[in-house]
Amino acid sequence: MKIAINLLSIQSPYSGAAVYAFNILNQLLKNCGDLNISIFCQDAIKSKLTELKLYPSNSAKIKFCFFEFQSIYHRIFFEQYKFIKILNSEKFDILHSFSNICPIHYKKPQILTLHDIIFQKYPTRYTFAKKIYYSYFIKKSISAANKILVPTQTTADDLIEYYNIEKNKIIIIPYSINFFLTNIQISELKKEDIKKKIGLPNNYFLFVGALEPGKNINFLIKLMNEFIEKYSADYKIVIVGNKGWKYKLADKKYIVLLEKLNYEELKVVYENAKILLYPSLYEGVGLPVIEAQYFQIPVICSDYPAAKEIINCKNILPLDINAWLIRINAIIKNEFDWKTNETIQYEYWSEYCEKLKNIYLSYSSNT
Repeated sequence: MKIAINLLSIQSPYSGAAVYAFNILNQLLKNCGDLNISIFCQDAIKSKLTELKLYPSNSAKIKFCFFEFQSIYHRIFFEQYKFIKILNSEKFDILHSFSNICPIHYKKPQILTLHDIIFQKYPTRYTFAKKIYYSYFIKKSISAANKILVPTQTTADDLIEYYNIEKNKIIIIPYSINFFLTNIQISELKKEDIKKKIGLPNNYFLFVGALEPGKNINFLIKLMNEFIEKYSADYKIVIVGNKGWKYKLADKKYIVLLEKLNYEELKVVYENAKILLYPSLYEGVGLPVIEAQYFQIPVICSDYPAAKEIINCKNILPLDINAWLIRINAIIKNEFDWKTNETIQYEYWSEYCEKLKNIYLSYSSNT
């Protein structure tokens, strides 16, 4: 069976969609079974694929196809028109697009991974051009796809609410812990070297995510300023993320900004954080919350709908500065038992891929 995997819209190796793609590819490359897989992606992520030992593949059944685009408009034109000609000439049994949008005029079976529909609920997170792009192409992609994979019940509910699609078209498969982050062994000596190299402070709270309006960075800055003023504590807020649209840090007094960390560096940052602060306005999942829980770090998270599906502590709070200040102080003084007796069950990526392969096989030309 011939499978085409579309990663063409993934440009940054630091995005959530890229983390999803790398973990899926890692499992498929280990055990593709009877599948012959062609992976179509941008040159921009080739070096990361090489670093993670995903490319080149040792399997004769796995083929990578790289493309370089002069602009986002060039990429869109290629994905929606020229790419379809390649797919038709290769006679694939199924196409799986990994990041929200697929070739909308492709007539053979398609699977679409839809991570979220944030642009519908919080359009101010996007430029005018991106809002137009997502409004048109996500609607068309949802219509073109035979099955839509989503990570949470929240995203499934959003799809039904905004697009009125049939429930049986949606398949919910939860995301897991990032294999490339958790499967690293680092000596204590190297950890100390990493701390010095990236300038990690002794006491810090952590935020992981792109610096754009929806991540609510201004709330973090105000929270940090008031925390220091109220409790006279020697703390910083470490922000790990790329500068996104409308990036602006008006007050950097208590902020340490770290960009483009490798997974060794990110692991050290997680392991030494006191609390993950995650005041995002809305997420389809919230991968940093999952990662922080793996490292047994207390999490204080905004009450976006999907949070209750992935977090197993008592710290899902409304976006109220005073409530967050009280909770932070109680946690660092060990005066609040933030854990619950509940356990969040995460699927391993191997289990995700077994389910994915079964979906692929259900579209086999032999059936």
